[in-house]
Amino acid sequence: MLRGKYDRARLGLKGLKQGHLLRIIILGDGQVGTQLAQDLLLTDHTTSLFGSPRSTKSKRLDLHDLSAIQRVVRLHRPQVIVNAAAFTDVSRAESEPYEAYRTNCLVIEHLSSFGIPLIHFSTDFVYSGSSDVPYKETDATEPISVYGRTKLLGDQALAKSGTPHINLRTSWVYGPTGNNFVRKILSLLETREEIFVVTDEVSAPTSVKSLSSIVLAILNQPDSFIAEHSGVYHACDKGFMSRYEMAKEIQDIAKDLGFAHKATRITGEGSSASSIRPKNSRLDTAKLESLLPGALVDAKVRLQNVLYDIFMLYHN
Repeated sequence: MLRGKYDRARLGLKGLKQGHLLRIIILGDGQVGTQLAQDLLLTDHTTSLFGSPRSTKSKRLDLHDLSAIQRVVRLHRPQVIVNAAAFTDVSRAESEPYEAYRTNCLVIEHLSSFGIPLIHFSTDFVYSGSSDVPYKETDATEPISVYGRTKLLGDQALAKSGTPHINLRTSWVYGPTGNNFVRKILSLLETREEIFVVTDEVSAPTSVKSLSSIVLAILNQPDSFIAEHSGVYHACDKGFMSRYEMAKEIQDIAKDLGFAHKATRITGEGSSASSIRPKNSRLDTAKLESLLPGALVDAKVRLQNVLYDIFMLYHN
């Protein structure tokens, strides 16, 4: 287990209650889970991070094995479980629907069976993307992909379970490591003379740092907070942009930071060839902003922060 007693101000955590200590299990060592585990080192909470049976970054756990999860829960006695595990390969989910279903739905059924307060991450893909305005949590869901449908089934299973939970529905997640749009664009800027990016997919890019900060803000509340405020919350950085606009923003920030790359042209394409990605997945975050005032950050500011982190990784 990880115990952290470090500089709280580094991540804006100096308000965290000294006496409010929790035992926390994080499931999933991808972008979000890894960032959260790192940030929790700056608190006095006791944290255990679990990845897949093939993981090389954390403790290994087969999330599809209920008895294995039960053993972990008995051993660590968590007061909060954070589920950051998901089958997120949108295209692969179309050809491997059961694998997506196992991770995105059955795992939630397992975790919610313990009755332990649960923080879970959902996705904008539960919506069709046909709306002209940002989606609210009360709007009808209509996923158009296997990934979106399996994530929605997980959301529904969690809601029906009666387990205290905060379900954070987010969009366009990225961070300084892992497979994401920001790192893909940076790579293309290094290797291509021209790249084509769609203009008709619009949402809010959301940094793993932002999602981690939201979870930390929840953990900073009284013990009854999750039970009293159970439900779905849209959790995204503030500010919408198209994929094309995001790519241009990445290029501008990269230039300012001194990334060495070609004078690449970024050209907007009128329409995406994909029929399984929502066009408009803008999420209305008013509900979360009311619950946790000040928890959300400007999308462009976060993008600058993450690109700076990537720059430092390259130059250290």
